[in-house]
Amino acid sequence: MLCCARTSGLISGIPRPLEVRQIPSALRIWGLWLLLLAESSLILNAGEVGYAVGNAEFFDTTQSQWAPLQLRQRLGAGDRLRILGLGRVELRFAGQRFVRLNSGTEAQLRSEARSAADPVVIGLQAGQAWGSVFGARDRPDALRIRTPQAVIAVKGTQFDVLLEPQLSRTEVSVFRGEVEVQPPVEVTGPKQVPGPQEVAPPQEVSREAWVVLVRKQQRLVIGETGIPRPEALSPVAQEDDWVRFNLERDRNLLEPLDLE
Repeated sequence: MLCCARTSGLISGIPRPLEVRQIPSALRIWGLWLLLLAESSLILNAGEVGYAVGNAEFFDTTQSQWAPLQLRQRLGAGDRLRILGLGRVELRFAGQRFVRLNSGTEAQLRSEARSAADPVVIGLQAGQAWGSVFGARDRPDALRIRTPQAVIAVKGTQFDVLLEPQLSRTEVSVFRGEVEVQPPVEVTGPKQVPGPQEVAPPQEVSREAWVVLVRKQQRLVIGETGIPRPEALSPVAQEDDWVRFNLERDRNLLEPLDLE
Protein backbone atom coordinates (compact mmCIF):
# COMPACT_ATOMS: atom_id res chain seq x y z
CA MET A 1 0.00 0.00 0.00
CA LEU A 2 1.25 3.44 -0.72
CA CYS A 3 0.71 6.29 1.65
CA CYS A 4 2.06 9.77 1.54
CA ALA A 5 1.89 12.84 3.77
CA ARG A 6 2.63 15.82 1.57
CA THR A 7 4.46 19.08 1.86
CA SER A 8 5.58 21.08 -1.14
CA GLY A 9 6.82 19.44 -4.33
CA LEU A 10 10.48 18.60 -4.94
CA ILE A 11 12.64 21.48 -6.09
CA SER A 12 15.17 20.99 -8.84
CA GLY A 13 18.79 20.84 -7.79
CA ILE A 14 18.13 18.37 -4.97
CA PRO A 15 21.37 16.79 -3.66
CA ARG A 16 22.34 13.34 -4.86
CA PRO A 17 20.83 10.80 -2.43
CA LEU A 18 22.50 8.23 -0.26
CA GLU A 19 20.71 4.93 -0.68
CA VAL A 20 21.01 1.20 -0.72
CA ARG A 21 21.83 1.02 -4.42
CA GLN A 22 19.60 -1.01 -6.72
CA ILE A 23 21.35 -3.96 -8.38
CA PRO A 24 20.82 -3.73 -12.17
CA SER A 25 18.86 -6.22 -14.32
CA ALA A 26 18.72 -9.89 -13.28
CA LEU A 27 21.12 -9.46 -10.35
CA ARG A 28 18.61 -7.13 -8.71
CA ILE A 29 16.06 -9.95 -8.53
CA TRP A 30 18.49 -12.31 -6.80
CA GLY A 31 19.58 -9.60 -4.41
CA LEU A 32 16.01 -8.66 -3.52
CA TRP A 33 14.98 -12.24 -2.83
CA LEU A 34 18.03 -12.74 -0.63
CA LEU A 35 17.07 -9.56 1.23
CA LEU A 36 13.51 -10.79 1.76
CA LEU A 37 14.70 -14.18 3.04
CA ALA A 38 17.07 -12.59 5.51
CA GLU A 39 15.13 -9.50 6.54
CA SER A 40 13.59 -11.02 9.67
CA SER A 41 17.08 -11.46 11.12
CA LEU A 42 18.59 -8.26 9.68
CA ILE A 43 16.00 -5.76 10.91
CA LEU A 44 16.31 -6.11 14.67
CA ASN A 45 14.74 -2.78 15.60
CA ALA A 46 11.65 -0.98 14.38
CA GLY A 47 13.16 0.01 11.03
CA GLU A 48 16.22 0.76 8.95
CA VAL A 49 17.20 3.79 6.87
CA GLY A 50 17.30 2.57 3.25
CA TYR A 51 17.47 5.93 1.46
CA ALA A 52 18.47 9.41 2.57
CA VAL A 53 18.95 12.68 0.71
CA GLY A 54 19.55 16.18 2.02
CA ASN A 55 19.31 17.13 5.68
CA ALA A 56 17.63 14.35 7.70
CA GLU A 57 18.12 14.03 11.46
CA PHE A 58 17.14 11.93 14.46
CA PHE A 59 17.13 12.98 18.10
CA ASP A 60 20.07 11.28 19.79
CA THR A 61 18.90 10.68 23.36
CA THR A 62 22.41 9.73 24.48
CA GLN A 63 23.66 13.22 23.56
CA SER A 64 20.34 15.07 24.00
CA GLN A 65 20.70 16.68 20.57
CA TRP A 66 19.77 16.22 16.92
CA ALA A 67 22.22 14.24 14.78
CA PRO A 68 22.38 13.30 11.07
CA LEU A 69 20.65 10.08 10.01
CA GLN A 70 23.01 7.52 8.54
CA LEU A 71 22.34 5.04 5.74
CA ARG A 72 21.40 1.61 7.16
CA GLN A 73 20.91 3.14 10.61
CA ARG A 74 18.60 1.06 12.80
CA LEU A 75 15.73 2.85 14.52
CA GLY A 76 13.49 1.81 17.41
CA ALA A 77 10.26 2.80 19.11
CA GLY A 78 10.41 6.35 20.45
CA ASP A 79 12.96 7.59 17.93
CA ARG A 80 12.13 11.08 16.64
CA LEU A 81 12.95 12.19 13.09
CA ARG A 82 12.91 15.51 11.27
CA ILE A 83 13.55 16.22 7.59
CA LEU A 84 14.94 19.67 6.80
CA GLY A 85 15.74 21.59 3.62
CA LEU A 86 15.31 19.38 0.55
CA GLY A 87 15.66 16.16 2.52
CA ARG A 88 13.83 12.88 1.93
CA VAL A 89 14.15 9.59 3.83
CA GLU A 90 12.95 6.04 3.31
CA LEU A 91 12.46 3.70 6.28
CA ARG A 92 12.32 -0.04 5.64
CA PHE A 93 10.52 -2.51 7.90
CA ALA A 94 10.17 -6.29 8.02
CA GLY A 95 7.30 -7.61 5.88
CA GLN A 96 8.05 -5.48 2.82
CA ARG A 97 6.75 -2.29 4.46
CA PHE A 98 8.19 1.12 3.56
CA VAL A 99 7.59 4.64 4.91
CA ARG A 100 9.05 7.73 3.22
CA LEU A 101 9.23 11.15 4.82
CA ASN A 102 9.29 14.34 2.77
CA SER A 103 10.98 17.67 3.42
CA GLY A 104 9.50 19.57 6.35
CA THR A 105 8.32 16.41 8.14
CA GLU A 106 8.52 15.64 11.84
CA ALA A 107 7.65 12.10 12.94
CA GLN A 108 8.19 9.52 15.66
CA LEU A 109 8.29 5.73 15.56
CA ARG A 110 5.66 4.39 17.96
CA SER A 111 6.24 0.61 17.75
CA GLU A 112 8.93 -2.07 17.80
CA ALA A 113 8.35 -3.84 14.46
CA ARG A 114 11.01 -6.52 14.95
CA SER A 115 9.29 -9.00 12.62
CA ALA A 116 6.76 -9.05 9.78
CA ALA A 117 4.06 -9.95 12.33
CA ASP A 118 4.59 -6.77 14.37
CA PRO A 119 2.62 -3.61 13.52
CA VAL A 120 4.37 -0.46 12.29
CA VAL A 121 3.03 2.72 13.90
CA ILE A 122 4.26 6.17 12.85
CA GLY A 123 3.28 9.33 14.71
CA LEU A 124 3.21 12.27 12.29
CA GLN A 125 3.58 15.69 13.91
CA ALA A 126 3.94 17.71 10.69
CA GLY A 127 4.67 17.27 7.00
CA GLN A 128 4.19 14.39 4.62
CA ALA A 129 4.64 10.61 4.83
CA TRP A 130 4.22 7.98 2.14
CA GLY A 131 3.56 4.38 3.09
CA SER A 132 3.87 1.25 0.93
CA VAL A 133 2.94 -2.26 2.05
CA PHE A 134 3.73 -5.18 -0.27
CA GLY A 135 3.32 -7.93 2.33
CA ALA A 136 0.60 -8.54 4.98
CA ARG A 137 -1.92 -6.58 2.90
CA ASP A 138 -4.94 -8.01 4.70
CA ARG A 139 -3.71 -7.00 8.15
CA PRO A 140 -5.17 -3.62 9.22
CA ASP A 141 -2.35 -3.23 11.75
CA ALA A 142 0.46 -3.78 9.21
CA LEU A 143 1.00 -0.01 9.03
CA ARG A 144 -0.70 2.80 10.90
CA ILE A 145 0.00 6.51 10.61
CA ARG A 146 -1.31 8.66 13.46
CA THR A 147 -1.95 12.40 13.28
CA PRO A 148 -3.72 14.63 15.82
CA GLN A 149 -6.89 14.34 13.71
CA ALA A 150 -6.93 10.69 12.61
CA VAL A 151 -5.46 7.20 12.54
CA ILE A 152 -4.89 5.83 9.03
CA ALA A 153 -4.69 2.02 8.81
CA VAL A 154 -3.65 -0.07 5.83
CA LYS A 155 -6.32 -2.13 4.09
CA GLY A 156 -4.66 -2.18 0.66
CA THR A 157 -1.36 -1.16 -0.84
CA GLN A 158 -0.81 2.61 -1.38
CA PHE A 159 -1.94 5.78 0.42
CA ASP A 160 -0.70 9.30 1.17
CA VAL A 161 -1.13 11.43 4.30
CA LEU A 162 -0.62 15.20 4.50
CA LEU A 163 -0.65 16.89 7.92
CA GLU A 164 -0.93 20.66 8.24
CA PRO A 165 -0.79 21.27 12.01
CA GLN A 166 -1.27 25.02 11.72
CA LEU A 167 -4.67 24.32 10.13
CA SER A 168 -5.48 21.29 12.33
CA ARG A 169 -5.97 19.44 9.06
CA THR A 170 -5.05 15.97 7.77
CA GLU A 171 -5.48 14.91 4.15
CA VAL A 172 -5.44 11.26 3.05
CA SER A 173 -5.03 10.29 -0.63
CA VAL A 174 -5.26 6.69 -1.81
CA PHE A 175 -3.50 5.65 -5.03
CA ARG A 176 -3.89 1.88 -4.75
CA GLY A 177 -6.02 -0.38 -2.55
CA GLU A 178 -7.87 1.21 0.36
CA VAL A 179 -7.31 2.53 3.88
CA GLU A 180 -9.45 2.83 6.98
CA VAL A 181 -9.51 6.20 8.72
CA GLN A 182 -10.84 6.90 12.21
CA PRO A 183 -10.36 9.42 15.01
CA PRO A 184 -7.29 9.01 17.23
CA VAL A 185 -8.14 7.15 20.42
CA GLU A 186 -5.59 6.86 23.17
CA VAL A 187 -5.29 3.31 24.47
CA THR A 188 -5.63 3.07 28.25
CA GLY A 189 -5.04 0.25 30.68
CA PRO A 190 -7.46 -2.60 31.38
CA LYS A 191 -10.87 -1.69 32.74
CA GLN A 192 -13.47 -3.65 34.66
CA VAL A 193 -16.08 -5.10 32.33
CA PRO A 194 -19.60 -4.06 33.43
CA GLY A 195 -22.42 -6.58 33.75
CA PRO A 196 -25.31 -6.99 31.26
CA GLN A 197 -26.99 -3.73 30.32
CA GLU A 198 -29.97 -2.73 28.25
CA VAL A 199 -29.06 -2.06 24.62
CA ALA A 200 -29.46 1.62 23.73
CA PRO A 201 -31.56 2.55 20.68
CA PRO A 202 -29.78 3.59 17.45
CA GLN A 203 -28.18 7.01 17.66
CA GLU A 204 -26.60 9.43 15.24
CA VAL A 205 -22.88 8.78 14.79
CA SER A 206 -20.83 11.36 16.68
CA ARG A 207 -17.64 12.93 15.44
CA GLU A 208 -15.74 10.84 17.99
CA ALA A 209 -17.10 7.53 16.64
CA TRP A 210 -16.79 7.68 12.84
CA VAL A 211 -14.84 5.24 10.67
CA VAL A 212 -14.35 5.98 6.95
CA LEU A 213 -13.08 3.62 4.24
CA VAL A 214 -11.11 5.51 1.57
CA ARG A 215 -10.67 3.59 -1.70
CA LYS A 216 -8.39 3.84 -4.72
CA GLN A 217 -8.33 7.30 -6.36
CA GLN A 218 -10.14 8.94 -3.44
CA ARG A 219 -9.10 11.56 -0.91
CA LEU A 220 -10.34 12.44 2.56
CA VAL A 221 -9.83 15.73 4.42
CA ILE A 222 -10.16 15.63 8.21
CA GLY A 223 -10.56 18.94 10.02
CA GLU A 224 -11.80 19.96 13.44
CA THR A 225 -15.53 19.79 12.69
CA GLY A 226 -17.94 17.46 10.95
CA ILE A 227 -17.63 13.83 9.88
CA PRO A 228 -15.35 13.62 6.78
CA ARG A 229 -16.57 12.14 3.50
CA PRO A 230 -14.37 10.73 0.70
CA GLU A 231 -14.22 12.53 -2.65
CA ALA A 232 -12.64 11.80 -6.01
CA LEU A 233 -8.89 12.31 -6.20
CA SER A 234 -7.92 14.97 -8.73
CA PRO A 235 -5.91 13.71 -11.74
CA VAL A 236 -3.47 16.52 -11.00
CA ALA A 237 -2.41 14.63 -7.87
CA GLN A 238 -0.60 12.10 -10.03
CA GLU A 239 1.60 14.89 -11.43
CA ASP A 240 2.86 16.02 -8.02
CA ASP A 241 6.62 15.53 -7.83
CA TRP A 242 6.46 13.81 -4.43
CA VAL A 243 3.80 11.38 -5.69
CA ARG A 244 5.73 10.59 -8.88
CA PHE A 245 8.90 10.07 -6.86
CA ASN A 246 7.20 7.51 -4.62
CA LEU A 247 5.33 5.72 -7.40
CA GLU A 248 8.61 5.27 -9.24
CA ARG A 249 10.41 3.89 -6.20
CA ASP A 250 7.53 1.52 -5.48
CA ARG A 251 7.43 0.41 -9.11
CA ASN A 252 11.08 -0.61 -8.86
CA LEU A 253 10.22 -2.75 -5.84
CA LEU A 254 7.01 -4.21 -7.26
CA GLU A 255 8.47 -5.41 -10.56
CA PRO A 256 10.77 -8.16 -9.24
CA LEU A 257 8.16 -9.23 -6.65
CA ASP A 258 5.35 -9.38 -9.25
CA LEU A 259 2.91 -7.82 -6.77
CA GLU A 260 1.10 -5.49 -9.16
